[in-house]
Amino acid sequence: MIHLESCRNLVEIRNNPEKCMPLAWSNNVSGEFPVELKVEITPERGFIAALASRMTESDATIENISVDEKDAFTSVVDVVLTVRDRIHLADILRRIRGLKHVRRIHRVKN
Repeated sequence: MIHLESCRNLVEIRNNPEKCMPLAWSNNVSGEFPVELKVEITPERGFIAALASRMTESDATIENISVDEKDAFTSVVDVVLTVRDRIHLADILRRIRGLKHVRRIHRVKN
């Protein structure tokens, strides 16, 4: 488990050096990272194509996509895509929110 330097749990851990190891995050992280999104939509013909187009126009790679019908008026699209960083993800989310039939979108955190 990783704790912030300011975490009060560190007081106990520091007294047991075998349980504590310092670490630092790299400033130069590169690559692509998988992100899972849930997009709640009002279903309409061609919407999945429009959604996929918005993602690929933003240089994201769609790894997996599935659609479940929530009720007669709402479907939920589960999509896993790869992004470069948080700014790239924010751009993709903004572009998806701009689609007419998107009701809600959120990132699934593990």
